[in-house]
Amino acid sequence: MVTLEKLYNSLHEKTVKDVLDPRQLNCLLEPGNLPPVWRKGPCDCEEADNARQSGEKTGKQAPCEAVCPFDAISRDDDNNGVIDGQHCTGCGLCLEACACRTRPSAAASPRSSQELDEESAGKAGPEPAGRSAGKPVAGSAGRSAGKPVAGSAGESAAAQDAEPDTDLLRELRSNLAARKDLFPVLELLQQPAPVYALVAPAFIGQFDGDTDEDSAGRLRAAFKSLGFAGMVEVALFADILTLKEALEFDEAIKNEEDYLLTSCCCPVWLAMIRKKYAHLISHIPPSVSPMIAAGRTIKQLLPEAKTVFVGPCLAKKAEAREPDLAGAIDHVLTFKETAELFREAEITPADFTPDARENTSAGGRIYAVSGGVSQAVRDTLSRLRPGRKIPLKAKQADGVAGCKALLEEVQQGLQGANFIEGMGCNGGCAGGPAVLTARDISRPLITAYSKDAPYETPADNPFVLELLENLGIATVENLRDPDNLFHRKF
Repeated sequence: MVTLEKLYNSLHEKTVKDVLDPRQLNCLLEPGNLPPVWRKGPCDCEEADNARQSGEKTGKQAPCEAVCPFDAISRDDDNNGVIDGQHCTGCGLCLEACACRTRPSAAASPRSSQELDEESAGKAGPEPAGRSAGKPVAGSAGRSAGKPVAGSAGESAAAQDAEPDTDLLRELRSNLAARKDLFPVLELLQQPAPVYALVAPAFIGQFDGDTDEDSAGRLRAAFKSLGFAGMVEVALFADILTLKEALEFDEAIKNEEDYLLTSCCCPVWLAMIRKKYAHLISHIPPSVSPMIAAGRTIKQLLPEAKTVFVGPCLAKKAEAREPDLAGAIDHVLTFKETAELFREAEITPADFTPDARENTSAGGRIYAVSGGVSQAVRDTLSRLRPGRKIPLKAKQADGVAGCKALLEEVQQGLQGANFIEGMGCNGGCAGGPAVLTARDISRPLITAYSKDAPYETPADNPFVLELLENLGIATVENLRDPDNLFHRKF
């Protein structure tokens, strides 16, 4: 058990020791306004090397360039990849495509290929001596002896399965890295202002295999032990946005040719429409995401509060910085970053006594899987407008390629659907780039958690009505007013 100060100092010491390049070190300690993905050092993929040898650009795109759906990666005069922070949405495809992932790169890691291979095979030296005792983070549980989360930074490769290649090894060899916000969050937690963890609906099954009905309560207790003032399930705000989307559908769909493009919760889907299919923007409902809704609500009710979103998505780091949304969320941590934070703080969420708060419906909880938004809005619309002449007829796509194909279909005159849902990750948020549990395992857990909700739809959730009243929103119908917290103009 460690104090926040010791936790910060320990992580700082490890980072300084492991990362020798000053630029990389600065990006980790002070991420500032970095895009969701940044380049560690000079590119040494085949395309870059060939271009340097020939003295000119070959015209052939590097793998990271070719896979980017938003044209956010180009090459400079030295044939190094350049990531445009204005266009990078954090879809994460370039992290998988980077050619350096399959071979050692001196630029990508200060350690040699041989050292990495030996560490991966469990041949590294002994673990460093344990930290000295100090005043513990209040209520923290002892670290379990179980296997750490594979691939998260700071993990000893010897603790992995002694395979010749691992997530950690590939991450160290890659020349691209996901932005990390651990240090700013730890600094925030040491300030007097209350800090709230806003946890995405995809959290079930992500931490220590905790999957039963009390897992949310245990996770809340774990966050409090770390110094957070509380934890809020963002599913509560998915409930509110579901009501709003149902009302927007009811207002917009008057004949068989009308349609809406959702989901407000996926920044990759929205970015694809806005940047590649701008002529379809008028079909997007004017709603913020549940993350932004949660942050704005907390800051209206508690002006001094700070907010940290926790989820499976790199793209949320970019969304939180968008000019019309900035200020609602102070920092974004991925599930991988959060697992690292818990591990370094010697906190095991599954060991805690639940701090339960049952205030979300099945509709809000199911947002984490592809098709969940459509299901939630359809069920809520049936509750608000039973017997509606034109029912909600949904069609979904997930994954960047699937979303693009669906938008092409819409452009050509899609038939038989009036509620078009896109999720940028395969399987929805459950398949995000920073999940700890594979989507084929987490999806049924999320579905079960949704079915266990005390309320079937947001329209049945008394906490939603109470919260809206506290925000000065007199009726559910007022959610469509353009001057409330949940409105966004596209």
